[in-house]
Amino acid sequence: MRWLILISFLLGAGCSPGYVLPQAATLFEFSSAADMDSDSRSIEKKLVELGFEAAPDEPVPDFMLRNLDAAMRWRQLEGRRFSRMQGGLLDRESLFVTLTHYPDSSAAYQPVAGDQKVLPRWPFLEVRLSEARPDGFSSAAFAIYSELKAAASRPNTRVVDLAIPSASDDQAYSNYLLNGFLGGAAWWLATWIVGMLLIGGPASWLFARLGWTRSVRRIAIVIVGGLLVTPMPTPAILTTILVPNILLLPSPGLYADLFAYGGAAITTMFAISICLSALVALAFIRKQKSALAP
Repeated sequence: MRWLILISFLLGAGCSPGYVLPQAATLFEFSSAADMDSDSRSIEKKLVELGFEAAPDEPVPDFMLRNLDAAMRWRQLEGRRFSRMQGGLLDRESLFVTLTHYPDSSAAYQPVAGDQKVLPRWPFLEVRLSEARPDGFSSAAFAIYSELKAAASRPNTRVVDLAIPSASDDQAYSNYLLNGFLGGAAWWLATWIVGMLLIGGPASWLFARLGWTRSVRRIAIVIVGGLLVTPMPTPAILTTILVPNILLLPSPGLYADLFAYGGAAITTMFAISICLSALVALAFIRKQKSALAP
């Protein structure tokens, strides 16, 4: 029971405080659908020039649309999404842009919560820029948003700003990232220790019962630690949790996603786990006894 409580605590520790992404939202109202399409292409071209990548055009699962109203369903189905992620540990930048076309009044529209109430004139284009920062936009986000608005500067275009975030404090954001990194590293290490006790301990006992030599047992524990114990980030219902890699082995598709979105980070996790496993093997696997736990 104590082990169950400990594991539940470690999994729950991964639920870090959430926040709503600050976002800017603007409507561009045009005199014709052709003008809207032309300016939309100009904005998309500008996004590519600024280093954004278009999200894959994949069908939206039915379960995601089932409980949405008409306006949210249109936004989900018709929105064109772009993203730009760059920077390092303490200057990380994550920007997201969504372009949604509203060619005529058959396209249901409703501003999201927090936007001012407007009565748009069809056809129009909604542009939303959001940034993964807890307290507002960076200077880079403001500059990008200005360039996007300039790219749709056709005469007779009515521009309606729905939401403009406040400016973020760069030093506060760096501290936020550093605290998050340290907390994530501590959580990862705690998950690794529990996994090594629950998986590596019985494995070490089994290797000793099989009569393997000390050198062979040490090599085997390093393999077990690297292949089975390494904590891997796994999406849950509301957040991402860390689980021992042994739980992901039956799901090769998850590995494809993990390495596609964070190959360097995942490789680093395996390397650190192998190094820790080697230290454990050297420290606890002796010639006289093979128990991992001190």
